[in-house]
Amino acid sequence: MFQIQLINSQRASLVLATEGDFLAISESVSEVSTLTAKNTTSSVEQVKGITQVNVAISEIDVVTQQNAANAEESAAAAEELNAQAEHMKDFVNELVILVNGLQRQKNKSEDARMVPEQACSSGE
Repeated sequence: MFQIQLINSQRASLVLATEGDFLAISESVSEVSTLTAKNTTSSVEQVKGITQVNVAISEIDVVTQQNAANAEESAAAAEELNAQAEHMKDFVNELVILVNGLQRQKNKSEDARMVPEQACSSGE
């Protein structure tokens, strides 16, 4: 009977030890579960952040393309304005030549009128 009590006592010790081990395993599983949940939350936040960065980069790309198109349009407009300025410069030069020519003709006419008047004045 003493042996039976000893065996029962050993069995009880084993049951208690096993129960303690199961509690430790349960606590470890809870810890792992908590860490996994935190990791999942962090991963979701990272995905959101990466998505926002991707959207921002796409918007920057659109703006960059618009700026490039605007720059091309501005360059074309500048070339057109430069050509028009050259034409205007030519027109002004022609106008100056015409005005100077008319001024010379006017001066010649006035000189021609003055010559007879001077002759009349000196003859008096």
